[in-house]
Amino acid sequence: MDPKLELVTFSLSHFSEKTRWTLDALGLPYTEIRLTPFLHIPHNLRLTRGRGTSVPILRVGDEIIQDSGRITAWLERTHRAELNACGLIPV
Repeated sequence: MDPKLELVTFSLSHFSEKTRWTLDALGLPYTEIRLTPFLHIPHNLRLTRGRGTSVPILRVGDEIIQDSGRITAWLERTHRAELNACGLIPV
C-alpha cells in the first residue's frame, strides 16, 4: 500500500497549484493542508526541522519534500509510468 500523501500549500500559490495539478492528473489521493501566508512559518519550520518555510511541501510517510521542483522530481522517480500515461513527461 502506498503511503499517505499530505500536501501543505497556500491557496494562492502558483507553485502549490502546479503540484496540485500534477497530483490530480496522476489520480493520486492526497490530503491538502492550506495555510495562511506568514502564519505558516512556525508550522513549516517544525515540519522541515528548520530547513525552510516555503510551500508546497509534500509529506510522504516520514519523508518531507519541499519545493514544487523537488516534488515533481520525486514524482518522476516514483510514478514515472503514470506520468508517461497521462503525457506529463516524454516516454
